[in-house]
Parts: sequence; C-alpha cells; structure tokens
Amino acid sequence: MWGVPTDHKMFAEINTSQWMWYFYNYLEDKNERFTRNRDLVEYHASFIEPEAVQKIREARDNSVAVPDKEFTAGIEYFFGRKINLPEEKKTTTESVSIDPEVAIRKSNMYKKENKKVSHVIDYSYWLNMDLE
Repeated sequence: MWGVPTDHKMFAEINTSQWMWYFYNYLEDKNERFTRNRDLVEYHASFIEPEAVQKIREARDNSVAVPDKEFTAGIEYFFGRKINLPEEKKTTTESVSIDPEVAIRKSNMYKKENKKVSHVIDYSYWLNMDLE
C-alpha cells in the first residue's frame, strides 16, 4: 500500500489526518527496511570481523545517547529562542499530556501568522524528500 502514487483515486477524498497517518506509516516502513538491511549486513559481517561490527554497534548506540542539557540546547538553537521547560520536564522520560484543543488552536494561530510562506509544503513535498 505504501508508495502508491499520490494521484491514485484512493487519495481523492482523504483528509489531512489521513494523509499524516499514511505518511507516518510510509516513513516507518522505510525505516524498518533500512534497519532490517543494516542488521542483515552486520550479521554477515560479524562472521568475518566480529570485533569491527561490535565497535560499529557501540559507536551507533553512543552517538544516539544525548544528555538532556545538550538536547535542550540543540532545540533552543534550532528554534532560535529559549523553550523554558521546567527542570523536571528536561530530565524525565515520561510523556507529557497535551490538551488537543489547545494544540489545534495554537496550530491554527501559527498558520494564520505565517500565511506569507512563498511555497506550500504539502504531502508531495514530504513524499519526495529523502531522509536518509
């Protein structure tokens, strides 16, 4: 189902949430294929150079682990402003509940404020974007 051309008739009457769901699952499948292929290559390489494969896996695991303060600093740098999270939110791994009504209202306000975008980023932009 994923990878169906965007001009297919099944897309004629779907809403934005359904597009997001489709795109999310498309990317998840792409990520699963990448992980499966990488693991298969590592499996075969482990018969020839097990120490090298172990070092690669350790390096990958260590590269993903980012301390909370560095992560927050990176997000603040990316957005160009402080995000002012309470200290307990910066160090916890628990999810934070969000009121959907407030999130939708803020999203709509943001869209109204930023209507001056010179191009539209829609589903076709994201489907053609290579994230690897």
